[in-house]
Amino acid sequence: MFDQVLGRKGTSGTGVGIGTVVSVLIHVALLGVAIWMSTRPPPVEQKEPEITF
Repeated sequence: MFDQVLGRKGTSGTGVGIGTVVSVLIHVALLGVAIWMSTRPPPVEQKEPEITF
């Protein structure tokens, strides 16, 4: 399971590097979405008028 990381004989090391880059990009995108969503105003709830007879 961890052969790529532990046994790095004859590899250039790009297998771990690509995974790291993809992980960092995904985390940056998620952080950006979280920041964007936190700056949005909450939806305004309109109360229906009370009808009395």
